[in-house]
Parts: sequence; structure tokens; C-alpha cells
Amino acid sequence: MVAEDHDINRVLITALLKQLGSYPDIAEDGAEAIEKIEQAINDEDPYSIILMDLQMPNVDGMGATRKLRRLGVTNEALPIIAITAHAYQEDIKACHAAGMQEHLGKPIIKDDLGRVLEKWMPVATEAEQVRV
Repeated sequence: MVAEDHDINRVLITALLKQLGSYPDIAEDGAEAIEKIEQAINDEDPYSIILMDLQMPNVDGMGATRKLRRLGVTNEALPIIAITAHAYQEDIKACHAAGMQEHLGKPIIKDDLGRVLEKWMPVATEAEQVRV
């Protein structure tokens, strides 16, 4: 899933993900992301990874991540990757403290995105499907 409020950023990251073989669901803010993640878990069709913007209306990325972790969604069950223009060391530390596993700076570079997906997404067998 991609949680991103800016329409152009959503188009760009979706295009990069498609080039890398993934077709993501979209949430336009943290509240919608939480709702979709909870529904996917209840439907027993959970997401494999979340790319979470930090600055979104309603619930920001850090708030959404903290809430998901409080709800019991573990790092192992659902890696959350920060996508943000904020790339100072203290920003990265804050992302990790909120429960995110990694940080990708904007603009997103395809090779960096591919590396993150390779590192954090489970490898699917032919019988399985990885949900992004």
C-alpha cells in the first residue's frame, strides 16, 4: 500500500512500483491507511509492506504507524517504510522510534525503492501473492 496525500506523488510512486512489478493499493491519508490495513487483516488478506508519507492530513504517517503498532501490527507482519522529503538524521530516528523500519527520501529513486522492496517484502511463491 502507498499512503500518500499528494496526487502527483501517488502517480509517480505507483509508476515506479509498477516498473518493479508491484501494483499498490492507495490510501490518501493515515486514517484511510489504518482503516484499509485493519480491513485487510480482518479479511485475512494483509498487506506485505506500506510506503507511508509522513505529512498527511487527518492522521500523519508517524501517527498512523504508532497507532498500527499499538493495535498489535508488528514490524515482522507489516514493514512500514517512511517516504518523505525530510531526510535529516533526527527525522530518520523519529521514523524508527515511531515503528517504521526504513526511510526513503523524496524524490523516490527507482533503484532505492527496489532495494527497499527486496529487503522488506516477503518472496512470494507461485501459490502466493504479495499484497502491496
